[in-house]
Amino acid sequence: MNPGEFNIREIVVMSLEDSKTHFGRVMAICGQTRGELAYKSAEYMKALWRESGFELVEEMREGMRIIRPDYFVLRVSILGITHTMLADLRSRLLACKVPGIAELRTYSARKLVERAHNENDGEEKKYVNIAGGTKRSLEPCVEWLASTGFGRFGRVVPGPLLRATEGRRITNMPLQPGSAYAHLSKAMEKAYFASRAMGDDDQELDLGNHEPDKPRIGHHWARRKADQVARDTRDVTNTSEELIDEYFGWNQKQAKRKQQLHYAGSAELLKLARVTMML
Repeated sequence: MNPGEFNIREIVVMSLEDSKTHFGRVMAICGQTRGELAYKSAEYMKALWRESGFELVEEMREGMRIIRPDYFVLRVSILGITHTMLADLRSRLLACKVPGIAELRTYSARKLVERAHNENDGEEKKYVNIAGGTKRSLEPCVEWLASTGFGRFGRVVPGPLLRATEGRRITNMPLQPGSAYAHLSKAMEKAYFASRAMGDDDQELDLGNHEPDKPRIGHHWARRKADQVARDTRDVTNTSEELIDEYFGWNQKQAKRKQQLHYAGSAELLKLARVTMML
């Protein structure tokens, strides 16, 4: 089938940070893939936005209609903050009564200390998002931070898509990969046993040397499987091995550049969406 026959009307575009290689990348996927999975990425993304309570903004860019959440965070960098300054900022956070900060002030103060003293984290994790909301709603929070003398350490940036939780509350900090691993592996194990109970034999499931009754399921397999499908359907999607490698982040260290600088236009984003089009 000629890839030109596909009319991709809707795509989901995400910016992915990579703390391992320090080279982030842009990822794009069809609103609904054309393969057996028929993954409804646009529908799922919009549902996540609704559940998160985000306000949406619509704008036109290079002939594309862009819909995105108006969700930003006030990020405070810990880099350059001394122990004395850290204690001062922590005290001010715990006493803050500004809406937007006060709701999670105890959590923010704790994360501030944890991240400052964690020697295993790189510089890319030396920050705390102390408030989140629409860009306009953060103005009082920015003013408060400036009034404390720590204004130079703060900046307003786009908020994380997947957020960490504290108890039943959703925070403005990103969900850590380790947490995602724990939840996803448990969910996949339940799906595996449910499938077995239904007598549905998955022809593509490979448990390796593990016993069928004791599967060990992580989430790296999903990336490998998507990569395999992308390579197997190159004749359909008309994509190169180099583009596939960049999409899945295999050669980010060698690339030595951020894809955000390259994949900016609609044509480039459509090329990216074709990589996983046949999932």
